[in-house]
Amino acid sequence: MKSNNDARWTSSPVRLCSLTDGVYAIVLTLLVLDLKPPQDANLSNDALVEDVLQQFPTFLAYIASFTVVAQIWQRHHRLFTHQRECDLTIVSLNFLHIFLVTLIPYTASLVGHYDNDRFAVILFNVDLATGGGSLMLIAHRMASRPDLRDPGKPPPLLTYPWAARHVYGISGALSVLISFISLHFSLLVWIFGAVIMVKAKRQ
Repeated sequence: MKSNNDARWTSSPVRLCSLTDGVYAIVLTLLVLDLKPPQDANLSNDALVEDVLQQFPTFLAYIASFTVVAQIWQRHHRLFTHQRECDLTIVSLNFLHIFLVTLIPYTASLVGHYDNDRFAVILFNVDLATGGGSLMLIAHRMASRPDLRDPGKPPPLLTYPWAARHVYGISGALSVLISFISLHFSLLVWIFGAVIMVKAKRQ
């Protein structure tokens, strides 16, 4: 901390990223807890297949959310690579980001338990979109404080093509629209969106 004045307060990004990485690890672990094995160990093969198929919405929500959280972590990691210090606004926006990410296991669980409920699917889509999209708020704040970054190193998210920068918002909007046709297909949008994110990461 350089000063007692909040306007000039800065913190090391190492501590902030360590905390955030721990949150990501917990979120990724919590996501799988909704996948329940059958309680009856003597189920026939047909009954076991039926039980697994009944959990298809939960599997789908798990795959979509795991994929998105993994991609968000990669973007977050790249975003802070050349960050030397974080001001109070960056720290606060990062906590907003963490808040939205920690809601993902809950909204994914709602999809698994209420797979025929459009509200549950829409809430899940909105959470993924805002959780990933909140990184752009951090990136713009970093861009407004180049003195806190390594010289000549702008936030990488802002150098992505437009579609890659806004892939979470685009995927979220498409998912909500498709949910009025098919709730399950709306979740697959996030898998396709991950392809765009992987390509952007390679740039």
